Amino acid sequence: MNVLLTRPQGRNENLSALLNGAGIGNIISPILKIVPHNETHPDITQYNKVIFISKNAVDFVDRKALNLANVDYFAVGKSTAEALVSLGQKVTTPAIQSTEGLLALTELSSVENQKILIIRGVGGREDLKHQLQIGGANVDYWQVYRRIVNPSLKPSSISQWHHIKIDHILITSGESLLNLINLVADQDKDWLFNCTLVVISERIALLARKHGFSKLILCNSANDKDILAKLAKGVL
Repeated sequence: MNVLLTRPQGRNENLSALLNGAGIGNIISPILKIVPHNETHPDITQYNKVIFISKNAVDFVDRKALNLANVDYFAVGKSTAEALVSLGQKVTTPAIQSTEGLLALTELSSVENQKILIIRGVGGREDLKHQLQIGGANVDYWQVYRRIVNPSLKPSSISQWHHIKIDHILITSGESLLNLINLVADQDKDWLFNCTLVVISERIALLARKHGFSKLILCNSANDKDILAKLAKGVL
């Protein structure tokens, strides 16, 4: 097994080390770039609850704003929660690490007239905001980063993937999946669709199947240890 790690720069090294320790070959090749997005700073103290959509949201948020607020923090996934805890924040995260799991939390079951802030990247799904609004909440976004798709790859990159016999590809977002498909030339598409995709949600798995991938490993979360555990089992 040889795994292509495609997360943005700086987000692959820990998993790479874990895979190396387990004797699983891997190479880092980011196919999505994350950059700050300068948006008007909201007053977090005016909100009852603050939800972080991803670890990127934690990485790019103004840390001072968090320390000033006495609100309830929520994170969709384990990695996001761990990033908040490392900053000294208490956080609630669902057992099922997804938007649906978050909405099933008791703490978010009664939100009428509450003010909720969702911290995320530019764009993305609207399901969470929509469902909270149905429950009577007033919901705002604070978009602290944006994704740059289609970063240029070195001409030698795909040749290198072939050389080390990449047969598994980690995909952690729908944007990354579509970007990968666009970046790979037509003559390499057969190889691409014969690879096993390692995905972190059923939503990404469904998108992958829609685009023609049939070999999938569905991980429980985006957490590095969870991904390692799944790969170590080699379960399809």
